[in-house]
Amino acid sequence: MKRLLAATLLLALLPAASAAADPVQDFGVQLKDLRPDGRYTVVFSSNSFDTSGGPPPALTRSTLRFPKAITIRPEFLRTGRLCDAVRFKRFLILNQSPKLDYEAMISKPAQAERILLKTKLSAADRTLLRTCTRAFLGRGTGVADGRPLFTQATIPGTFAMYLSKPTVKGAFASIGVLARSDTRSAIVRNDFILRQQKPQLNANLFRDPTPDGRYGYRMLLPLPKVGTFTFSITELRAEATGIFSGGSFWAARPRCPADGRLGFRADYAYVTGLKQSKTISIPCPRFR
Repeated sequence: MKRLLAATLLLALLPAASAAADPVQDFGVQLKDLRPDGRYTVVFSSNSFDTSGGPPPALTRSTLRFPKAITIRPEFLRTGRLCDAVRFKRFLILNQSPKLDYEAMISKPAQAERILLKTKLSAADRTLLRTCTRAFLGRGTGVADGRPLFTQATIPGTFAMYLSKPTVKGAFASIGVLARSDTRSAIVRNDFILRQQKPQLNANLFRDPTPDGRYGYRMLLPLPKVGTFTFSITELRAEATGIFSGGSFWAARPRCPADGRLGFRADYAYVTGLKQSKTISIPCPRFR
C-alpha cells in the first residue's frame, strides 16, 4: 500500500516538475566573405536545450523570417534550375558504389558529378545530376537529442543544401537538405538503425512580407523525424556559400534599411502548447 501511495504521489508531482522546465532556443546569423561582385557566405547557427536537463519538448512548427532586404534573384528560381531533392536522394542512393558512397556524394558534389557522369545514366538522370549539382548551396552539421528513443543524448550528423523546388502549397522554392548520420561517432557506428539514416528534408520559402516592411521571406523549417519519432536538434550550423553562375550571385545584394541593420525573427511552437519568438539583428554588409 505504501508503494502504491508513493507511486501515486510521484505521478502527481511529475506535471509540476515538467511545467517548471523551460525550453530555450537561440539562433544567430552571420554574413561573411564579402566580395566586390556581391557574393557573400551566410552562416546560420542555432542551439536549443531544456532547463530541466531533459530533452526539449517536440516542436510542432518552426519558422525563420528574413529581412526584406534579402532576396533571391528571379533567374535562379526558374523551374529548370531548381533541384528536386526528393528525386536526387533516390538517385544518389541507387548510384552508390564502394568508391563513392552516399556521404561522399553529398560532401563533395562536384567531384561526385564528375565520377557519375562517366557511368551509364539515362538522359533524365544526367539532367537531374547536373541541375542539383549546380543548385548546391553549402554544407552543415547538426546534433540531435536522441532521447527517449536512444539513451545517448547526442547524435551528430552532416548535411548538404540545395536550392530546390517547393514541396508545399504557396511556397516559391525550398532549401532541400540531404543529411547523413555521422559515422565517425561511436553511437552511430554501433547502432545499425542510426548508420542507415539518410533524412531528406525541405525548408520551404514563402513570400510573406510583414505590414511593417521589416521582414520579407518566411522559411518553414522542417521537423526532423525517424518514422513517427520527432528529434530535437540541439545544435545546428549551416554555411551557405551560395551559387555563382553567369557572372551573377544567387542572392541580390541586400539593400540596407535606414537604421543600417538587418533583422531576423524565429518563431517556435511546441506540443505542450508553448509558443516562443526570438529576434536578432546584424549590421548591414559593406561590400568593397
